[in-house]
Amino acid sequence: MIQPLKLIIQQVFTAANYEYAVQQDGSIQPEIKLTGILNTYSMNPGEDTQGWGTQVYPGVNAHNHQHLFCLRIDANVDGPNNTVFMSDAVPAEAPVGSAENFYGNGFYAKRTKLRTTGESRTDYNGATSRTWEICNTNRPHPYSGKPASYKLISREVPGLLPKEGSLVWKRAGFARHAVCVTKYADDQLWAAGRHVPQTSGEPSLGLAEWAGDGSQSVENTDVVLWHTFGVVHFPAPEDFPVMPVEPITLLLKPRNFFLNNPVMDVPPSFASTPSQVKANGEGVLNAADGLSKLAVDCCRRTSYYSRSGAEIARVLVARMAVAIMLEKRISKLNDGKRIMIPRLGGRAVIGDELLLSWYQLKKVFGET
Repeated sequence: MIQPLKLIIQQVFTAANYEYAVQQDGSIQPEIKLTGILNTYSMNPGEDTQGWGTQVYPGVNAHNHQHLFCLRIDANVDGPNNTVFMSDAVPAEAPVGSAENFYGNGFYAKRTKLRTTGESRTDYNGATSRTWEICNTNRPHPYSGKPASYKLISREVPGLLPKEGSLVWKRAGFARHAVCVTKYADDQLWAAGRHVPQTSGEPSLGLAEWAGDGSQSVENTDVVLWHTFGVVHFPAPEDFPVMPVEPITLLLKPRNFFLNNPVMDVPPSFASTPSQVKANGEGVLNAADGLSKLAVDCCRRTSYYSRSGAEIARVLVARMAVAIMLEKRISKLNDGKRIMIPRLGGRAVIGDELLLSWYQLKKVFGET
């Protein structure tokens, strides 16, 4: 087994905890951890919150609220000229029993090109498992023929609940839609504008201002995808006096970007202890790790037929031994008792099965 490695870049400040994990498969997983102290006010004796908040402690009311974050994604996927597509899982239109959909279980990804800033103002749809793809249509994949892309997968996407015309709605123009795409500009960094507190929101600054009337073309150019996500928080007594951590996460995943799974060439680790990991796997290894080395060896691209019979036996016995240990079927092998090793990988190397006695095993592995 290959243990995954992650590069974690974390920023902690008083508003929220941000954590970015860069995976070995090329994916990026931002995570925000919400904690801190609720915004509360004193209640009169016998006062009813009427559903607008929760009494988290006698005489203490914590009101309902939202945490909304806007992620600025300047991707440059395989080059500066990108186009954003929206992808929805939809059932096939053809009726059950038809040639196109005989069993009625066909479905496909309906991809919509977002050509302008106006078209890019889209919202999340859980019914269609909606995702967004930042694509380089100039770089088709040699196998699939689809453009190189990074897919945005985000499920925690509540809509902005304050009504249109309210102060929050005016100030948080970026939160009116889950996604908006604009052309890259050096000075466009803060989705809510540079100075939010004490502003009237007229006009709405930041992303709402940059998107304008929606006529700006964002096709095959240097684009920025703005994604708003978060949670709706209905407080509970468990959140008082200090909130436990509530994480929010999303995923940016490469699609049609690599020729195959990029972690296939990651070397496995045979270290048994943390100290051996620090020493790059040097040190005494246990029997299972030694066998694992041999088992991994048989998965390399060298043909079985270029190996000696003893080497083949070592590899096959190692794989079988690992399988036995993993399945907790290790049995005591005495002199003269025989074990059967079936053919592996659908290929008969030495007949359909290989029979070795315990005496032969000792000859292959040595007396120790």
